[in-house]
Amino acid sequence: MEINELKNSLKILYSLISIEKDYDIKRKTVIKFSDKINDLEEIIVNNDFDDFVHFMAEEFEYYEPNSDFQKEHPYYYGDEILLQKINSVLERLEKLINKEK
Repeated sequence: MEINELKNSLKILYSLISIEKDYDIKRKTVIKFSDKINDLEEIIVNNDFDDFVHFMAEEFEYYEPNSDFQKEHPYYYGDEILLQKINSVLERLEKLINKEK
């Protein structure tokens, strides 16, 4: 996955989380995305990008769309915080892209 592809995937993930109502679809999508991020760790050669991938993987680790589950397990968060985290990751990715130029 190239950096621009990653950026586009994050934007799509943001849109899907914003409009999708089904918890399972949201959860599965975030898990799939996280798996792709973990796959990136095996091919990284740039230390800045490696740091970024670790940061991003940690950002999505405790997402849970079901608010009842969140109440029982307060370290999990829902859509609103996930969207904030996606924006944060996009900002950091943009800085990384600009640094590479």
